Parts: sequence; C-alpha cells; structure tokens
Amino acid sequence: ESVTCPKCGNEKDSYDDYCDDCQEEIEHTCPRCGRVDNFMFSTDDYCGDCEDEVENTCSRCGRHEYNVNGGICRSCEDEENN
Repeated sequence: ESVTCPKCGNEKDSYDDYCDDCQEEIEHTCPRCGRVDNFMFSTDDYCGDCEDEVENTCSRCGRHEYNVNGGICRSCEDEENN
C-alpha cells in the first residue's frame, strides 16, 4: 500500500512519513545552516562546515582558529597568562 509523500508528492510506503529521497534529504540537512550535506551521519550534530566553526571558535573572543576545540584561542590564552 502506497500513499503520497507530503514533501514532494511522490509515492511512499504507508508506514513511512516521507519517501526515501525526502527522508534521506531530511537526515542530511544541517539543523544549524540548513545545507544538505551527504557526508552527515545520524550521529553528527551539524554538517562539516558548521562542526568546524563550532569546534574552532574561541569561546571568549569569537575568533576562528584551528585546534581551539571549544576552548580559547592562543591570543586569549596569551592575555590570560600575562
């Protein structure tokens, strides 16, 4: 038994909320930026770009720097140590 997908209008199984294509798009859409990222997994909170931005943004000044990992950047560390 098939019914209509509410998102695209294609056929879907009655026990599914969406057709396979729409369900896949929903699962791979970043909740932060709305971009579809086919490399997102169900365990990922965000797409790769947003994950990088969140993980590498200084919690004090907001500057983007690699290896911040949720902490503070080198400039803020230097200010803190002086």
